[in-house]
Amino acid sequence: MLQSLALALLERALGKYVKGLDSGSLEVAILSGQVVLRALELKHEALFELGLPVHVQAGFIGRVEVTLPWARLGSEPIRVVISQVQVVATPIDPTAWDETSRDAWRWARKAAELETLTALHAAVRAHARREADGAAPDEAASSSLLSKMLANVELTLDSIHLRYEDAPAGGGAARAAGVLIARARVHSADERWEAAFSADPALQRKRVLLERAQVYVQPAVPAAQLAIGALRAGGAAAARAALDACDPPTGSGVLRPVDLALRLVVNARANVGAGEPRVSLGCELPVLRLGLSRAQYISLCTMAAALSTPLADGAGWRLGADARRALELSL
Repeated sequence: MLQSLALALLERALGKYVKGLDSGSLEVAILSGQVVLRALELKHEALFELGLPVHVQAGFIGRVEVTLPWARLGSEPIRVVISQVQVVATPIDPTAWDETSRDAWRWARKAAELETLTALHAAVRAHARREADGAAPDEAASSSLLSKMLANVELTLDSIHLRYEDAPAGGGAARAAGVLIARARVHSADERWEAAFSADPALQRKRVLLERAQVYVQPAVPAAQLAIGALRAGGAAAARAALDACDPPTGSGVLRPVDLALRLVVNARANVGAGEPRVSLGCELPVLRLGLSRAQYISLCTMAAALSTPLADGAGWRLGADARRALELSL
């Protein structure tokens, strides 16, 4: 039963984001407790559920490794290691989309919000049922084990590069911005925020560790250095090579490399007081090194303005052209 459920969950989690998932091979690997997938390609709609009006032109994952300790699921976490994540995105051109594409974009965002709310509501109801002893012993044990499995998944991402490129259709200088993270790790924690297996799925503490996280902005990018140019000229392999070679030039760093940690608490217990938050987030920050030139600032304003699109359903945080011009004049 647990193997079948794990297969369904893994297919659902990966199938939303990657192309060409082989269910047959995945089923065999899950039974062995060790799943290894290589050279995966992201779907173009992979970021739709975030509600951002961006189009994934190319996305690659070098390796996914999932370790399922079948004999110790009640005391050891399922470990997922994802390596070499590369994504290049561009603004969505609303004139190139038909109504079906627009509906798909809008629905992906709403479905993600609904899924999050449904999961929290289900966790609250399940915890209330367990406290009321309303479930049969076997059903309660199975449900409890499954809840522990999902609540204690340990996720590690190595070598992440998320890049956004904006090349005006009418010509002019191309701009780019990106995020580089050497390693990101998410694990369950105890009251002292040390790694620990959580026995209570209704109260989760998660520590998120980011190593050498940095943000860069390139105000003017030669056409030969654009990943989207390589993609159009030589396909996915050329785009991957371009992303591999795309080291931010000296002086383009807005947030210089830094290590930081986030502390997330999710309380799904049924007896939470009126003044207690269901979700709380804290951050451990060292000294940050920031730098922003005038050219980088104007580039950020211009790229933000490019995200002002009818697909955004009038979301107010996006910068319009008038606001951008006012900011530029203020410099």
